[in-house]
Amino acid sequence: LFMVDKTSGTIYKYNYEEEKLLDSLKLTFQPEYIDFGNSGLGNELYIPGDGGVLRIYNADDFSYVDEIDVGLPLSSVVSNNNGILAVSCQPDPWWEDPLRVYNRQTKTMIDGNGDFDFTRLRMIPATNEIIEITRNIGPTDLDYYKLDAVGNVLEHKDDPYHGDYPLDPDIFRVSPDGKYFITSSSGALYDVSLLY
Repeated sequence: LFMVDKTSGTIYKYNYEEEKLLDSLKLTFQPEYIDFGNSGLGNELYIPGDGGVLRIYNADDFSYVDEIDVGLPLSSVVSNNNGILAVSCQPDPWWEDPLRVYNRQTKTMIDGNGDFDFTRLRMIPATNEIIEITRNIGPTDLDYYKLDAVGNVLEHKDDPYHGDYPLDPDIFRVSPDGKYFITSSSGALYDVSLLY
């Protein structure tokens, strides 16, 4: 399990079965919502932070590997474990593709889309589909994206409820089978078609 202490800028690697801290990585910047993945280049941690840079570290030994310069403030990243990284950023104006998709190996932007900036992203396991919860608007909103095999946005679907039911970007997990996700302290359940 990888845990982020945003206040101290530290990432911890923890074996929860053995209840043992394995390693820690003290960063020189404040990390946002990270992701773990393997796009064929080994186990990697994708860490968005200040300066619009998505930093990439080896997840096994915490060594620095690479970075992608998005050039905009970043809040979240997800990997499809097949060479695609999607980031939530903060463009100016905000509607100019706040969701951006990158090729991990070439580090080039593939496509962009989105309604809201600076959101929390989650990848549905074993798919090219993303669920997004907003962080800085009220009421909290929800979006769904489907990407093709190379990272182009094929579909974008908006929340049918717009705040009628609980959403929390800090408490947000997709089920291992990819059929539903749970969010908020009340344990609100949604299916991946965004139905409560």
